[in-house]
Amino acid sequence: MTGITFNIWAVIILFGAAQGLFLSIYLLTKSANRDANKWLAFLLTAISLHLFEYGADISGIALKYPFILASTYPLLFCFGPLYFIYCRYLLDKNYKLSPKSIVHFIPALLVLLLMMPFYTMPNNQKISFILNLESNGNLKIPVEQLVFMAIHVAQTVIYVFAAYKLIRKKEQELKEFSSDVMAVKKINWLNTFSLFFAIYLTLYFLLIVALTIINSFQVQVDYVMLLITSFSLYAIGYSAKIGRASCRERV
Repeated sequence: MTGITFNIWAVIILFGAAQGLFLSIYLLTKSANRDANKWLAFLLTAISLHLFEYGADISGIALKYPFILASTYPLLFCFGPLYFIYCRYLLDKNYKLSPKSIVHFIPALLVLLLMMPFYTMPNNQKISFILNLESNGNLKIPVEQLVFMAIHVAQTVIYVFAAYKLIRKKEQELKEFSSDVMAVKKINWLNTFSLFFAIYLTLYFLLIVALTIINSFQVQVDYVMLLITSFSLYAIGYSAKIGRASCRERV
């Protein structure tokens, strides 16, 4: 890639990232469910920045501004923890984040440290490294990246499963001890949100399997996953409006 080119894929993905960032800002300005919305905003920001990086890669922006290359990799390891903390705040009115909660973000910090040699490379070396991975339209995938992707999926699955257990526990409590309509709507919203995560994780897992088998791929292989992620952000934005209209107070 020698210049910046905005094809339809890059435009849709970048618009998806913009949608996520706009929704994040909107959530941070709302007074209802402030704590829960704050963590949802952090999650959507992390996803949006990752989408923006991919859009920058596809369009060639990242090669013109190499500091963007792989800049959001540590954020991938924040997806699971941020979603779990969001669920805790939304479902438990007494939940408070403690200093020891930093443990949730140790994997992200470790990835940041592991990536520092790449981040501190001169720009021309970064560009050469990326271009050397490309051959006849295909991209050679380093084994280290496959391992990185697999660990990301495994970590996120663990947190989504933990959140799923919280949701099921709250549902059971409501069936036995309460008929709180607002709480039911919150759980329905979390179930919808969990579906987006399930789609994302399934696609990411299938991508890892495909890359492991063929050990190279054309960049278009990523487009389907990224487009679905982009449209999921649009859906989350729409669903969140419904959730905010129904859930003015925490459970």
